[in-house]
Amino acid sequence: MKSTSILPNTDSAYLIKRFLFLEAEHEHEVIEDKFIPDGHMTFVFNFEGKVQVSNKNITYPLPPYFIVIPAMHSLTIRTFPPMNSMIVLCKASVLTRIFDIDLTLHNSQPFIDGQHLVPNELWLDMKSKPNQRQQLFETFIGNKISRPYVCDNIDTCYQNILESKGEIQVNALLKQLDINPRSFRRKFLARVGVNAKTLSRVVRINYLWDCYLKGNKADFQSMVYDGNYYDQAHLIHDFKKIIGESPSHFFKKEQEKLIFISGKIVN
Repeated sequence: MKSTSILPNTDSAYLIKRFLFLEAEHEHEVIEDKFIPDGHMTFVFNFEGKVQVSNKNITYPLPPYFIVIPAMHSLTIRTFPPMNSMIVLCKASVLTRIFDIDLTLHNSQPFIDGQHLVPNELWLDMKSKPNQRQQLFETFIGNKISRPYVCDNIDTCYQNILESKGEIQVNALLKQLDINPRSFRRKFLARVGVNAKTLSRVVRINYLWDCYLKGNKADFQSMVYDGNYYDQAHLIHDFKKIIGESPSHFFKKEQEKLIFISGKIVN
């Protein structure tokens, strides 16, 4: 398994957080583990191999390219190598605004078929030109808007939650931006796929995982403090809700496949 992370060009950074290029060469090695959500929307282009996703005991065979929707719960991903994929992590509120997607209409399954958004000609072009995939995709995105992207209040709230380790007080932010709470909840859910409180919980779990991958000890006292949880029971509840298991079990697991499947970057 090989994962290569590349930052987007400056002109695309308003939407794209990073590109990941994933490879797995052993034809008989099936890779299976959890995909841990982090609040982003993700374009997945599988140029080789097949992928299945399981959610709530339902298994979906995935199309060659698709978009993973932000969610509160982890998914089980199974890949069938040889695998050659490009993953594009995007800011959910921006992507849905550019493509005019209402995520409340896509809650029956955890992904959107990419053919609804990305022309097949681009897919074939990227498949045949592996060294130009990032450039081709960024050119396609650049042609979607006719002027520099200007963030709106939903983008601002979304980005603040991502950057706050999930600790921001959303109500205080709404007052600061002078946003009607009811209108905000409806628009945020349509643009991000989860509500602001849920996104904060997902971001907080990912922050603790990042701390662990950077070498911090996975002890309950530190995690309760670092994650700003009320107590240990609160911490365990969120882990079980989002990841599907307790933190003590999660952090004892072998992490290699988990990191690969989730597109996690270890700094």
